[in-house]
Amino acid sequence: MRKKSLDIFSLLSSEDLEDVVGLYLQLEKKFVLIPSSRGRNDETLKYEFELMNEKGERAVVQVKSGNTKINPKEYEKETFKGKIFLFSPAGYEYETKSDTIETLSKSAIEEFLKEYKEKLPLKIKIWLDYLYAQK
Repeated sequence: MRKKSLDIFSLLSSEDLEDVVGLYLQLEKKFVLIPSSRGRNDETLKYEFELMNEKGERAVVQVKSGNTKINPKEYEKETFKGKIFLFSPAGYEYETKSDTIETLSKSAIEEFLKEYKEKLPLKIKIWLDYLYAQK
């Protein structure tokens, strides 16, 4: 019987995954986190947190962990004025070609984890070390 191979997304908690996506958007996409937005205030209730870039453009993030696929259609009618970033390691029910909705790829986040391992929170680095030791 074949042993199921581990993947980093099965090891990370939902909060760890939110941190990874937040760091990815800050380091790769040049958005900065608005710390108070993590409190899930009424305006961002459907999202994990809010970000802003140097031009003042706002963005929100929705992250799903585990086997939950995201349906980008659910976000097409949002009244939020800005970019919506979506991420799920399970993927998406369909790919969108929207200017306001961006589905982040699993491979892009995996590459980010490898490239920025030393800048990640200790808990995530420990999981990466564990995973690499298994291979």
